[in-house]
Amino acid sequence: MVARRRIGQRNSTTRAAIVDAAAKVLLEEGATALTSRRISEKAGIKSQLIHYYFRTMEDLIVTLMQRAGDEILGSLVRVTASDNPVQGLWKLALESRSSAMIGGLLVLATHHERVRAEAIRYAEQGRGMQAEAISRHLQLLGLDPPIPPIAIAFLISAAARQMVVERASGTSLGHSETESAIEGWLRQFTATTTKSAKRVAKVTRLRKS
Repeated sequence: MVARRRIGQRNSTTRAAIVDAAAKVLLEEGATALTSRRISEKAGIKSQLIHYYFRTMEDLIVTLMQRAGDEILGSLVRVTASDNPVQGLWKLALESRSSAMIGGLLVLATHHERVRAEAIRYAEQGRGMQAEAISRHLQLLGLDPPIPPIAIAFLISAAARQMVVERASGTSLGHSETESAIEGWLRQFTATTTKSAKRVAKVTRLRKS
């Protein structure tokens, strides 16, 4: 029987440093540069250590996907609990680091089945959270949107991510106009939220009197 290769502890500082280095390589140099040699150089360790903590490069990429996905879901929990989740989701989607990281991981997902499965799981969970928050927010405002909340969530994410990707390559044509149009639309929610809050407060005072 072939002995199972020993793997380093998950809570090791070296393992965490490897994941941090992999994230930096992916963000700074792109998916094609994500090799054990380049990661080890970035982390300042021997490349053999990467294979001590991760059996395969796919294991490392899956870990990177899970960390990025958990960070984004954590941000979504915070944003969807805010007074105006619609506007908050747009600002979150425009964060270049998160969008660039997910973009790079999605490129890698086309070559790794397990990474693809994790990408789908996080995307569907995140989009479901966004759609639920948007739906709840619109219901509180008494608004009936022309398109479903799930479509609003998708369009916000897609538009922001495309702008982040294009900016990274030096393209910006149409970006300011798109941002102005979307942010103008989102400001309507802010104004409506303020009016709705005042209306609710007034009704509450009348009921108490």
